[in-house]
Amino acid sequence: VFHPTDYDPYFLKVNKKPFVITIHDMIHEKFPMYFSNDIKTAFFKKKMAYECDHIIAVSENTKKDILFYYRDINPDKITVIYHGNSLNGISKRISKSNIQNNYLLFTGDRIYYKNFELFICAVSRILIDHNLNLICTGKIFSKNEIKLFEDNKISNRVIHNFVSDNMLFSLYEDAIAFIFPSIYEGFGIPVLEAFAAGCPAILSNTSSLPEVGGDAAIYF
Repeated sequence: VFHPTDYDPYFLKVNKKPFVITIHDMIHEKFPMYFSNDIKTAFFKKKMAYECDHIIAVSENTKKDILFYYRDINPDKITVIYHGNSLNGISKRISKSNIQNNYLLFTGDRIYYKNFELFICAVSRILIDHNLNLICTGKIFSKNEIKLFEDNKISNRVIHNFVSDNMLFSLYEDAIAFIFPSIYEGFGIPVLEAFAAGCPAILSNTSSLPEVGGDAAIYF
């Protein structure tokens, strides 16, 4: 059995064995306006979904979305297999001498559907009134994000860090809470990362997040 890790159908002409694909989400189909420069992903994904022998969906919500957009695919062709996360088993604490305590944590990408801009507008007054910081990982802040912080008067309260897995685990451990305001997730691995570190998770009540977080998270 062949299991490609991307949707590119480059192998179809030479592969003679059954193949299985994993579909992580249907973000390109649900929000095409965010991916106007990347039309091939949705095209390739659909082609692979119909030609493969079986599909792994990473959540029941993703399976539901697949069946909505590919209406003539047999539900029996899809098996839900949940993700794990790479932070399980990490226990080594890392010194965070350069990071102030009393912080909320936002990890990963901040693009488009991750809802970061609205999140900042919503959380800024909380940071100011309760003397809290916000730590973000992922890419360095853009000029637009820096202006967003300035407009909301929280430039001195938002901290960016590039982190290793050990450091990320430590950040989760000591955060007041991990906030995940995403509009849509096929699964939501950061939720499991927060759980692995014993970090309270506050999640948007949408897509797969209630399925992954269950009754162990708070939703908005």
